[in-house]
Amino acid sequence: MEMIRLGIIGPGEKMPSIRSMAKKYGVSITPVNDAYNALVAQQLVESRPQSGYYVTSSIDHLREELDLQLHVGLNKSEHYSMVDDFFSGYSEIAFNANNDIEFSFGSTSGTSTVYPEMNFNNFLVNYIQRSKEGFNPQVKLHDELRLKKSMLRYMRHCGCKNGIEDVSVVRSVTEGVMLAIRACTGRGGLVAIEAPGHIGFYFIAKYLERDVVSIPSKVNTGLDVDAFESYLNQGIKPGCIVLSSTFSNPTGAVMPDENKQRLVRICREHDITIIEDDILGELYFGEKRPKPIKSFDDENVIYVSGYGKSLSPKTRLGYVSAGKFKGEFAFYKHISTSYAHPYFQMAMADYLDSGAAIRDVSFFRRWLKKCVFTYRDTILEAFPKGTKVEEPKGGPYLWVGLPEGCSANKLSEMAKKIGVSISPSHLFNAKEDMANYFRFNCVATHLTEKSIEAVKKLGSLAHTLAE
Repeated sequence: MEMIRLGIIGPGEKMPSIRSMAKKYGVSITPVNDAYNALVAQQLVESRPQSGYYVTSSIDHLREELDLQLHVGLNKSEHYSMVDDFFSGYSEIAFNANNDIEFSFGSTSGTSTVYPEMNFNNFLVNYIQRSKEGFNPQVKLHDELRLKKSMLRYMRHCGCKNGIEDVSVVRSVTEGVMLAIRACTGRGGLVAIEAPGHIGFYFIAKYLERDVVSIPSKVNTGLDVDAFESYLNQGIKPGCIVLSSTFSNPTGAVMPDENKQRLVRICREHDITIIEDDILGELYFGEKRPKPIKSFDDENVIYVSGYGKSLSPKTRLGYVSAGKFKGEFAFYKHISTSYAHPYFQMAMADYLDSGAAIRDVSFFRRWLKKCVFTYRDTILEAFPKGTKVEEPKGGPYLWVGLPEGCSANKLSEMAKKIGVSISPSHLFNAKEDMANYFRFNCVATHLTEKSIEAVKKLGSLAHTLAE
């Protein structure tokens, strides 16, 4: 029931097998079989002979019974309890909540010491020292025009054509996505999110009490535009769709330009806003930076990006171009007092204008490529035959597929005992057919002989699963 409510299993999709559920929860198959039969009796699930159990494909019926994973029938306490349970499991891995992991390859961000953060720190200290007031926390909050101009140059560099009046500074990309969803949807509105995809999008939507529908995403080409159009044809119309079209977290997928253009046309046709998180866009390994969706549509795309993944996790400043929603975005930003401190803004403007930031990103990108491919080669060498690692095109993540029949979740549990973490696919709303996949964060720790040895130990554990 919760898996349907959370959107992990969508309408018409296959439920986990009775045997796998019994194994997962350490019970006999009898109570699982009884639970599935109860769902059949409620007409939420249907049994298909010699095939298994499937979520009822009738969208209207699901809306009535479960509100299509929307939690409308839940009171607030139940709603947040369910999200909190899921977040607790995620945070244990993503943020090393128990502080018992030495090599946290499952973390969501990188260790700050691998990033070129010293230059920004120097610019910040210099600006504060030049200021007559020193660091004054009571200074009037506003968007610094010089920083907006610097950010606009970055956007023009990747093909976006918006003007200075469209750019807004935010304290972080997460905050930018949150304000974007508020700007284009109302409470109870439907938000489409790619799956597997950045689970933070899901948590933001649930925090804002929006309803969620998961849209399948392909490992190499990102959001499945055919599947999205099929949902629309079934009468499911979200107010917005949230995605990363370039180096999507967790798969590293890049949407081809033709798919981006097609998505733009479909969303215009159906009056659906696209919210694009492009924070990893500068970390490309090829000759050219991939174009963001924003470059194909200035009005109907809310573009969100920042510096937390390319310069330093501590440099969380972000920027947003909200297109036709710039008025609504500005309103919600103002009432949320979501302004970055002017000193941080001016220091970042100095950093960007000096050219040091561009040099630092370029240096980090070259180092990251070497790091990612070193880990990839080590995984392919140390893990059992049949392990797949998608070709990295950019970004800090590897999407690793264990041989068929191996559980990434089980490997994750085994890895914790040797002080290593990975992020199994279910943390990204991936379906059961990806249960053998996990995300590996290459910047979670320094690339050292010890970290390579930790990957080899992880590979040894994977061998025991494959035997």
